[in-house]
Amino acid sequence: MGGIFDAIASSYLREDAHWGCDLDVLKNALDAAVKKSQHPRYVDLGCGLGFHISFLGNLYPEAAVVGVDSSLRMLEQARKRLDSPNAGNIALVHASISEFNDGEKYDVVSCMNNTLNNLYEHGVPPPELRKKVIRHARYLLRAGGHLILSVYNREKLDLADYGQRLFVLSESDVERGDLFVEYRTNDSIEKYYSHWSTDAELTELLEHNGFKLELLEKRMARFVVKARAT
Repeated sequence: MGGIFDAIASSYLREDAHWGCDLDVLKNALDAAVKKSQHPRYVDLGCGLGFHISFLGNLYPEAAVVGVDSSLRMLEQARKRLDSPNAGNIALVHASISEFNDGEKYDVVSCMNNTLNNLYEHGVPPPELRKKVIRHARYLLRAGGHLILSVYNREKLDLADYGQRLFVLSESDVERGDLFVEYRTNDSIEKYYSHWSTDAELTELLEHNGFKLELLEKRMARFVVKARAT
């Protein structure tokens, strides 16, 4: 198993250095879950294109793996990735990540690639949305289960990285790590929100909402977090 993990992780890091920085933490969480249960459960909130669920579902065929996303377009791409005979233990669900509930309790919940910090709803303060998702993740977890997060690190926020296709808008509050960004192509303009966290902010968010922080590491432009449900 270690050889397979190393090979895939190495390939992933070459393809996308930022997204690849969390695989070992997820694997460690599933390793611990396997020791406790013959059939552990793992859900990825905001599964996107399905990399994490595909990788872990194939690495742990004894686990029940669920990917949740509110984007039908993302789920369509994830289904293409999972179109293999070895993906029978992986399910995809179209739902809001703050409302998904299949009646099960999970050993591992993840929310990767700044999904938590990209949440935005008109009229609702983004910190309240983040708190809602963290509390919902705690609800989905068994006591002692683990939440794995990866979010942007505010220390690494550099506006020089934006330009050409990505434009930071005037309503942004850079000091607070709140960016409103336009992504421009020849055919369309899409606007999105993105928050960059501090370590103190993450610690408070987790420890005030049912978690004990076990790992918070700076990796490239991100924090990778492992927290245990108390």
